[in-house]
Amino acid sequence: MSKSGKFVLGALIGAAAGAIAGILAAPKSGEQTREDIRRKADEMKAKANLKAEEARVKAEEAREAAKHKAADLKQQAADKVEDLKARTQNAAKGVQDAYEDDKPAKHTPTIKPSIAKPGEKPPVPRRPTER
Repeated sequence: MSKSGKFVLGALIGAAAGAIAGILAAPKSGEQTREDIRRKADEMKAKANLKAEEARVKAEEAREAAKHKAADLKQQAADKVEDLKARTQNAAKGVQDAYEDDKPAKHTPTIKPSIAKPGEKPPVPRRPTER
């Protein structure tokens, strides 16, 4: 039982005990006292039923609010998953495209290096001269 539920229960018990003590201490006949006790008991029962109904309504409202909040959070999570999935796919496609662009052609011509004889310097490439 929650703290507020314990407090309400304690308040009802205290009110009932106070009402009974007040009735019993009053200078009335036995029949009048019994009638007062019945009337107070009916009043207390009605108040307790009213408080129980109020608590039930509040609990139902809280349940509905929690249900809606959970549905909203679920939708937000699904939206984020879809967003991240799309972003990941775009990034993967970008990486794949970059790889495809940088990949060497299958048949590239090979350039044979000039081979110098031992002790000789390799020939120096010359720039074309302008005429």
